[in-house]
Amino acid sequence: MINKTEQNIMQNWKDENDKVLVSICCVTYNHESYISSALDGFLMQETTFPFEILIRDDCSTDNTAEIIQKYVKKYPAIIKPIFEKENQFSKGIRPMPILYKKAVGRYVALCEGDDYWTDPLKLQKQINLLTKYPESSMSIAYTDVYKNENNTLIYQDTFTGNGKTLQYFEDIVTKYFHTSTYVLETQRILKILDYCEANGVTFSDTVLRYLLIVDGPFVLLPEVVSVYRITGHGIWTRLNLSEKFQMSLIMHKGLFKLLSGKYKKHQAYLIYYTYRNEIINLFKRAKYIDAFLLMPKLLYSFIIFKIPVKLIDKIF
Repeated sequence: MINKTEQNIMQNWKDENDKVLVSICCVTYNHESYISSALDGFLMQETTFPFEILIRDDCSTDNTAEIIQKYVKKYPAIIKPIFEKENQFSKGIRPMPILYKKAVGRYVALCEGDDYWTDPLKLQKQINLLTKYPESSMSIAYTDVYKNENNTLIYQDTFTGNGKTLQYFEDIVTKYFHTSTYVLETQRILKILDYCEANGVTFSDTVLRYLLIVDGPFVLLPEVVSVYRITGHGIWTRLNLSEKFQMSLIMHKGLFKLLSGKYKKHQAYLIYYTYRNEIINLFKRAKYIDAFLLMPKLLYSFIIFKIPVKLIDKIF
C-alpha cells in the first residue's frame, strides 16, 4: 500500500468538492497477489481534478476482497467497492459493464485487477489529450507486457504503435493498444453498451474498440503508462483453442451485423481468417474430419468477402 493519505491525493485537486471527472473502473477475481499493485497505480495518480476508483470483486475465493477492504478503510472517499456475493461471470454476466453504469465521472479509465499503471501522470496526460483533440473518441497509450511466473515478472514485449498522435481505423487494425490504457467519455461507452445489448452482441474490449473508431480517431499518448501482466487466468487466456475460435467467430459476426462500409468489410475479412486459422489448427492437431466440416463455411466466407461492400449491405 502506498504511503499517501486521501488528503495527499486530493491536495492538487482544484476544488475537492467539484464533481468527479474520471471514474477508474477495475474488475477483479482471485487477484490477491496482484490487486495491491493495481490500486497503488490508481492512488499514485497526480491530477488537478477529482477521480474515483470503482472496483468490483466477483466473489473471489482468495483474499482479494480482504485486501480491497483495507484500502477502502484508508481511502473511503475515493475507493467505492462492489463485493458480489455470488460469482456473476459464471452466470454469463460480463464484469466491466456494471461499473460503467455506476460511474459518475465524465470519463472512465479502464484497468483490470491483475494489470497496473506505472506513470503517476497517466490520467492527467490522457485527459489533457482528449481535451486538446475533441474529435477523438478515446485516448490510448503504450503498455509493457510481462509474464508472471512464480511471482516473478518476466518482460515479453511492449505494445506500441506508429507514433501518430491521431490513430485512425487503418492504424488501429494493425496495432494493438491494451485496455489498461483506455480513457474515454462515459456517455460514449454507455451508448455502445446499450447498442450491443439492443442488438444481441456481447460487449467486449474488442467490440468497444471497433465501434468507437467509427465515431472518431483515437488520440495516442506515445509513452508506456501501464503493465499488462500475463497470468494465464484471464478471461481470454484461460480458454482453449476451440473456445477462442467460437468466441472470435461470434464477436466478428456480431460486429459484421452492426457495422457498414470499410468497417463491415474488415469484419468479413476477419470472419474468413478466423475460419481459415481454425482449419489450419485442426489439421495440425490431426482433427481432419472437423477441419473438412468447416471447409464449406470457409468457402462461403471467402465469397462474401469478395462481394463489394454495397452488395453485402443489401444482402444482410
